[in-house]
Amino acid sequence: MRIISVILISMFLISCGGTNPDISENNINEETETPIVNIEYTAEDFAEYLPAGFTAYNWETTETGTVFAVARESEDYSPHILLIKNGDTVKISKPFMAINVEFGAGKSWDANLDKDGKVLGYAVSIDLGTGDIPGYFVKIFASPDFSEIPCELGAGYVARDFLNIDGSEGADLLFIDTRWTDVPLDLVAGQPFTQAVCEYKNGKFVDATTNHPNQMDPGLKQFKEGLQVSVDENTVLYYAINLMLTMHAMGKKEEAVEGFAKIPDQLSDERRIKFAKEISEHAASCLSKNKPLTPPWFNPKPEP
Repeated sequence: MRIISVILISMFLISCGGTNPDISENNINEETETPIVNIEYTAEDFAEYLPAGFTAYNWETTETGTVFAVARESEDYSPHILLIKNGDTVKISKPFMAINVEFGAGKSWDANLDKDGKVLGYAVSIDLGTGDIPGYFVKIFASPDFSEIPCELGAGYVARDFLNIDGSEGADLLFIDTRWTDVPLDLVAGQPFTQAVCEYKNGKFVDATTNHPNQMDPGLKQFKEGLQVSVDENTVLYYAINLMLTMHAMGKKEEAVEGFAKIPDQLSDERRIKFAKEISEHAASCLSKNKPLTPPWFNPKPEP
């Protein structure tokens, strides 16, 4: 796993992540009783739902009585299981590797997802302990059935945090595009990535980044200024890729691709020139085919 560089940390004051525990439904009883609020649970209350060797170590109850619980095999990096008990309906994930799982850590628990306040979202924060961008991610489960909310962004995007960027009544969800982070760090001075802002509509999170310049403009300004003053070619490539990604996410696709096409002329090292040209040609191809701006090396991996 690549470690986030000092430059990357200084550029973004955010942490992020993403893979997907597979949640399947186990109907214990066809009849669903009214949830009881303020039940005091112990680890033993979840033991009957868990495989041998797993012990519940953290749980949180919603205002309506639904309880989220997480169990693990050991305190180190080990298999974990997420459990959601809503009345007599219990949903249990397949085991997934993690170092820790928390509920609503640093986030709203719960959060209004729609402007009417009829759908509430619950954040589950999963820490893989790897120290890189996908090593920390958030999954969102929504009332009333507490199923995970799908997102249209696709592979490589990982949820980070609930936000209320522009004072709207519904919470926005910040995603990080990690598809560009696997760059050769001897050519680029950091792991490039950009953000996307999603809004909850019709049961899923949809891309609404262009509606939120307040979230994107600071990074756009920082990358432009950094590119103007950079002399080191690794740093030039770092700022240039981030600038292209941010502009593209904001809907300025042609300007983003055309701007990066000028970068090879600013370089003298043959390896970096070749690398920049490969990215430029690939970006131009994505634009002409109206495809997402993925890196040439991106190969989606199946989620566990």
